[in-house]
Amino acid sequence: MNNKPVIRDERTDAVVGAGCRLAYLVLSSGVGIIFGVRALVFRQFCWDLFGLYIVGQGVLFVFASVKHVQAFSWRYARLGALIGGLVGLVLGLAMALLRRYF
Repeated sequence: MNNKPVIRDERTDAVVGAGCRLAYLVLSSGVGIIFGVRALVFRQFCWDLFGLYIVGQGVLFVFASVKHVQAFSWRYARLGALIGGLVGLVLGLAMALLRRYF
């Protein structure tokens, strides 16, 4: 019988994966909030933060498609891109109007 302790198993991978997902959620949300604060409050151009956010989302998108994740489908990708574009358009117009009148 082998009495060596198990150093890494499925539970370890699941816990680390959940931690990484939570950390990514906090990081991407924080970058979005900082982007909004810098743009609206300090009136700074912060395309670097927005680009970092978009690149992070793109890496997640490519990783999911390469790994053929079952929950991933091109239908939802197109729908997400459409909704994201519309939300971005509305937020961009709102920021432009706020910047013009305030």
